[in-house]
Amino acid sequence: MLTSRDYTYMFWAHGWRGTSPDGRRVMCVQTGNYGGAFDTDRGTLLNWGPITNDVSATDALTEDAQTIYDLPPATLAWELTVGGNSYEVKHSLSRDRSKDNLEALGLPLSLLDDATPGEQTRMIVSGRLVQRFDMENLSFEDTNGKTLPVVGRAEVTALPHYMAVTMEVSTDEVPLDGVALKARLQIAGCTVLLPPTQADTIQQGDSTSETIISTPATDVDKEKRLRLSFFVVPDGQASPFYPTGPASITADGIAPYTDTLTPEYDAERGLTWLSLPGLTEAWDMQNNRDMMERVKLSIKNPSDAPMRVPLVFSKQGDFAGVTGLTPVLRDLDGQPLGIPVQISKNWHRTEGKTSLYEGPWFQGYTVLDVEANSTFECELTIAYALWGGVPAASHAQLCLIGYGGNQLWDQAAIGSFGETITYDPDVCLGRSIIDDVRPLMVEAMGGGKWSWTNNVGGGDFLAYFDQDNKKQYLTRMRAFYEYYGPNLTNVHYAGVSADGKIEAHVKVSTPRCDDITRSYHTFRYDVKEPVEFSRLAFYQLGSDGYNNHQFNMIFLNKSGLLS
Repeated sequence: MLTSRDYTYMFWAHGWRGTSPDGRRVMCVQTGNYGGAFDTDRGTLLNWGPITNDVSATDALTEDAQTIYDLPPATLAWELTVGGNSYEVKHSLSRDRSKDNLEALGLPLSLLDDATPGEQTRMIVSGRLVQRFDMENLSFEDTNGKTLPVVGRAEVTALPHYMAVTMEVSTDEVPLDGVALKARLQIAGCTVLLPPTQADTIQQGDSTSETIISTPATDVDKEKRLRLSFFVVPDGQASPFYPTGPASITADGIAPYTDTLTPEYDAERGLTWLSLPGLTEAWDMQNNRDMMERVKLSIKNPSDAPMRVPLVFSKQGDFAGVTGLTPVLRDLDGQPLGIPVQISKNWHRTEGKTSLYEGPWFQGYTVLDVEANSTFECELTIAYALWGGVPAASHAQLCLIGYGGNQLWDQAAIGSFGETITYDPDVCLGRSIIDDVRPLMVEAMGGGKWSWTNNVGGGDFLAYFDQDNKKQYLTRMRAFYEYYGPNLTNVHYAGVSADGKIEAHVKVSTPRCDDITRSYHTFRYDVKEPVEFSRLAFYQLGSDGYNNHQFNMIFLNKSGLLS
């Protein structure tokens, strides 16, 4: 079973606003078993190592980034060889925002500030069990500064017990013949493995601490890309799972379909994907809000050792209910197992432009343990509009790729009738932490009752302006998804003000309901040293950067709740 160390975090140590003292933008990964720091402009590692202290997810939530920086130094160099010449990733090509882009999205022009990066590093998936991000537009140069006409994209997938890394090289210009890709790693305290289907070679470098992975020479053109993947597994961890091959899984629909579904093994990430039907035509939400999607799962482990199986339940393309679907794992008698299913999804896309990982899609991640010589059976149940006769509550990571910003964004919903409340922990869209807020069971924007309603957002936590009237945004923001739903959601956000003086721990919860939307916000601020400020607010409705309220009175009832 999952333990208190089966968690993952992804957060900017430096980079979303400003850089580290040596000019780097640093994305960190932290789990209960290992951690790492990436220089995102170069697609390389700065630190990596096992985490041996038994630190729970809630304790790690508020740890300083120094936990990662104190891990052993690491390196990851990417090298292309073409015609006897070598090229390495030295930096990324700029992808800055434009004024036209921001105005089209209705975002503040303050995001053009030099301290705010473009969209080169994208958060794809974030949640309790899996983190995925990529670093685009990586440039390969030789020692004389000559640039090769290719573009690199490095993608990282982090689970509690291993990390998968892939480099993809493409070109939209002249084709290149005989291109070989190498990864040179110096990482302590781990085992480096290759996907079972990959023909790459792995060898020891010039020093005993260096590992070299290389692909055979091949051609690269507009239609053919070059890829290299590997896994990093920390030493000393007790995981029975190693990403060396697929598990034996059968999946049979119970309702509203009875098809047998075919799992697909993702060799580059060690994940088994189960594609689910879209239900767009099969579900009439207006007249069947009790509909639940149900699939029986059977996972066989014929070996003499226990097995850990990471699963992804996925939907791709337009489908009904994307705004509020809530997956739950139950036993065959219908009792919830208490095993979390991470909810990540995206419905964003830009007309006239195609982006890798644009919406719409849903991905539900879980990790299942199967004992030796046994078969584990359970049911995947997905609630959409109602759970137990009452509109269900859900809280999900909503990917912004296809919209803009490309950082962490969360969305809570009551039922599948549209957004209920959204959160922007890093204020990546330049407005506030509490953004879009929409009432329940009032007339929808397009008419009717069960659809998107008008936006009356937003709000903020810790609006802190220093004595020079410079806003001190919360940094190093982590998100811990304690409950995804469907009865109650509970998600923690924690960070520290940019000047390091105030630490913040915020909890947001949404219960299922059949009358008015409720969102419970709890916050704690720890002042670490004396603070001088020009303005300070612990909680704002509406916020400085986002105030769509259409009314002029809010009051607290005797219980301290907003009414």
